[in-house]
Amino acid sequence: MKRAMNLFIVSLLIFCGLAKTIHICGRPVIGDYEKAVDIEKNLESMEKLVHEREKNKKLSNMKIKSEKGITNILLVGVDNRESRRNGRSDAMMILTLDQNKDKMKITSLMRDTYVYIEGHGKEKLNHSYAYGGINLLKKTVENTFKVKMDHYVIVDFQDFEKIVDLLGGVDVYVDEEEIGWIKKRFISENKKMRELGEPGEMMLNGEETLAYSRIRFTSSGSYGRTERHREVLNSIKNKTSKLSFFKYPKLIGTVVNSVTTDMKLGDILDYGYWYSKNLHMDMETLQIPVTEFSEGGIINKEKGWVLQMDIEKNIEVLKKFVFNSK
Repeated sequence: MKRAMNLFIVSLLIFCGLAKTIHICGRPVIGDYEKAVDIEKNLESMEKLVHEREKNKKLSNMKIKSEKGITNILLVGVDNRESRRNGRSDAMMILTLDQNKDKMKITSLMRDTYVYIEGHGKEKLNHSYAYGGINLLKKTVENTFKVKMDHYVIVDFQDFEKIVDLLGGVDVYVDEEEIGWIKKRFISENKKMRELGEPGEMMLNGEETLAYSRIRFTSSGSYGRTERHREVLNSIKNKTSKLSFFKYPKLIGTVVNSVTTDMKLGDILDYGYWYSKNLHMDMETLQIPVTEFSEGGIINKEKGWVLQMDIEKNIEVLKKFVFNSK
């Protein structure tokens, strides 16, 4: 009888936990539904935290991949007219030279990607350059995506204009919205510009190419911006393949004086010789994080709009693209 009574009381208490409030003789017997919901939410948060810690542990134990014959060069574009030394990097890409299969690849890294930066917690990827220059950016890219950056090249946008002009401009597709933003850039800097004409494929000079590359506020946002970066780089690659032999010394001199790199002369000559034998190879392109494994949004006033991603999925995609494997 006593056992039956205990079971009845336990059952009653369980039932009370599912109801908002139980009253006997007009007085509450057990806590309300909201507290039960709070407990459930706390348990869910704890489960997420445990899962996140396990995920981070797995990622921290994952080796940074490299492969003989494949060179990854971190390309960084900075604008010293708007920021001092170690300002935020305005463009970040990985140039992959696959000498095993004679392929050239370019991966755009979204600047607003929300990543862990050593010593600073989670921030936008381009902040790492402001915090610690190229070394911290390189380390952040490697630790985040688990791909070895063999070298780096930093180019200032003012020097970038000179390189484009030396090549005789770049050929890109410019739509009506982009033409409007190029004009606004010239107006904001009190510069005169020629009439670009109707939307379509056109040749842009150095200043126009820079304005085109830096457009952010189109309907395609940051995604369109990185696509324009890839298109410009692909056009530069095509232009250099058709460049007169007699213009190469001046181009090389301009490039050498316009960039900061950790590559030695021997490396540059080696890559240059390989490139000269494969002038007509196509350039494969990728954007990281990929759209299907990322989502943008404002997380708080301090961080603003960031791009959060499924990091494991994006690591898998990038490794497959760079090394043709997982």
